[in-house]
Formats: sequence, C-alpha cells, structure tokens
Amino acid sequence: MKLLKISPLLLALSLAVSHTQAAVILQDTFSYISGVNEFPTELDGVGTGTWGYEISTAGFSAAGNGKLVFAYSSKDEQGGDIGGALFTSVSFNGASLTEAISTENFNRGTAGVWYLDNVASNGIIRILLADQNNSEFGFGLYALDGLKAGFQDTASGNLDAEATVTVGTSSGFVVQEAVRNNQNLTPDGTDDWLTLNDTNVQSYTVLQQYQVTTAAGDYFAPTNNTATKLVIGAAFEEAIPEPSVALLGALGSVLLLRRRR
Repeated sequence: MKLLKISPLLLALSLAVSHTQAAVILQDTFSYISGVNEFPTELDGVGTGTWGYEISTAGFSAAGNGKLVFAYSSKDEQGGDIGGALFTSVSFNGASLTEAISTENFNRGTAGVWYLDNVASNGIIRILLADQNNSEFGFGLYALDGLKAGFQDTASGNLDAEATVTVGTSSGFVVQEAVRNNQNLTPDGTDDWLTLNDTNVQSYTVLQQYQVTTAAGDYFAPTNNTATKLVIGAAFEEAIPEPSVALLGALGSVLLLRRRR
C-alpha cells in the first residue's frame, strides 16, 4: 500500500495560515429614531446656532471591538424640500468619532456615516447638530470586529445605484441609507441586505440597510422607490493580519528540515 506523502512545507503553511485568517464579525447593533423613541436629553451651552443631544445606548455593547460605525439621517419636520440638520460632532462615551461622509440638504434629506476605531468603553452617544432644532433624526450603531482602521469607500446620490461602494477584500462591511419625506421606502434587494431602520414619522422617512460582505466587489442596497431621495453609503474593509508567530515558526521549521536533508 502506498503512503500519501505530504510536503512539510504545505503542511506547515496550512496549519499556520489557519491561525492568521480573520473574518469580519458584527457583534451588536442599536437604532434610534427621535420621533419614535424617547426624546433625547438636550444639552445646554453648546454654542449659538448649534443644538446638542445625548442619547442612552443601554443594552448595546461595543467595548473591546475594533470598530464602531454610526450612520445617521435627518429631515426637517415641516416637510417640503428641506433637509434636516447636519451632524457636526459625534462621540461615544467621550471618544470622538471620525466623519467618513456627510451630505447636507440634498433631495430633501441630510445623512452621514462616522466611525470610531478601537472602542474602549460603552456609554452614551453625544451629537451636535448645525443650525436647526426642528429636525427629526435617526441613527444606527454597529459594533464590529475584523475591520481595518479608517474607511474604504463612500458614495451618495439620488438613484440607489449612485450609492454604490467598493469592497476590495474578501470580507467587509457596508452600510447604506435612503431618506426622503412622506413616501415609503422599503427594501427591494436580496436576503444579503439586512434592515436596521425602516421608519416613517412626521415627514421623515428613512431606510437603513447593512451587510457583512463575503466577497470583493461593488455594493448598493436597492429600494422600491425611484422618486427623489438621498441615498448614501460607506464601505469598510477587512483587516489583513500580519504574519503570525505560528506562520514564522512554521517557515523556520521547514527551512531547518530542508537543511537536514
């Protein structure tokens, strides 16, 4: 009977690589809509022309995760062709988030995506809004592991496909949001897209969808509404691990075996 010979190099590499592979994992989500959930705590002394609020995120856990993604939208509660207030600052338990994209007063809506790398602790969301205090607004929070620092791609526009973003790694995370007044917005895509917010309150209609991607490519979240609206998207890529101690040790072992032959 012949014995199957396995190359020591292939065996060592396969064992080592299994210890270096990473995957994007969505650990937790949280959503808030100002006209539906408890009204936020209003902050005093934030400056002329600025409005500040604090919102509890009780039950949401992001501490110890590699990234927090915050996606929001706002709409003037009086309706019409007016977008809501722009968010000028976002913090999570005192740690400032970084803006990836913001689009203000476009096609009756305002929206943006912010993020925080290396989340240290849980707590409240603190936001500052520009100019208006009569905006309905909402946001989604995502706690994720396995993503590289920063963001990969952003896009915005009117048609769904204009919010197409590109993920260049085999795994990643994409969040997309559609906002307008009055008319409903419902998902019109595949089961790969999950919905966090799908709300119509006052004159504020928002649909926020997300996906942990499993292949590199272009992504956008279809809706059932082709009328005037704002769509916005952001993509985050998988962190590719550095060569592990196991991998380096395996390579060393293979070289030693080859020298002994």
